[in-house]
Amino acid sequence: QANFCVVPLAHPRYWRDHRRPRAEQFTRSDLVLDSNAWCRLVVGKLSPWIRLDSADEALRKQSEAAFKQEVAWAAHLNVPAVMLPPVGSDAVNYAHCVNQALLS
Repeated sequence: QANFCVVPLAHPRYWRDHRRPRAEQFTRSDLVLDSNAWCRLVVGKLSPWIRLDSADEALRKQSEAAFKQEVAWAAHLNVPAVMLPPVGSDAVNYAHCVNQALLS
């Protein structure tokens, strides 16, 4: 029996427009749960719109920035696992970004 929940790392209503960056908060406070709950009961989920291998360079760059920001937030929360967005057929940059996140 699993006792955990999957939680979006970025607030579901926070949409990053890759053409217009926003300066508002992208997620809820880490004080919603205590640190013990974050590291035992929560699996983080990255934003589903992230496209690390997009042909659109602006979207790809924004996706890379969002990926790094959300992975850093997951590390801060000390969640035991993070669910990544689906992999496309061409995943060279995706693999690079995941590798860089694992090395940092």
